[in-house]
Amino acid sequence: MIPDDLAKAVSNGYHFALTEANGAYAITAIPVSFNWTGRRTFYSDQSGIIRQNWGAEPATAQSDPIK
Repeated sequence: MIPDDLAKAVSNGYHFALTEANGAYAITAIPVSFNWTGRRTFYSDQSGIIRQNWGAEPATAQSDPIK
C-alpha cells in the first residue's frame, strides 16, 4: 500500500518516526544526513499543522509552523 522506502521509515533522504500516546499521534522527519539530504527537521500531530526547525535538533510541537 505504501512505497518500500517509506515502509522502512526512510524516504526522500529523511528518517520518519510515528509515535502514539493516549490516543494522540506525532510524526517527525529528520534528514538522514543533515545538510546533505536536508537542512530542516519537521513535526506534525493531530492538529494537522506542520512545524519546522532550521537546525539539526528535531522539530517539536513548539517549533515554528510552516507558512
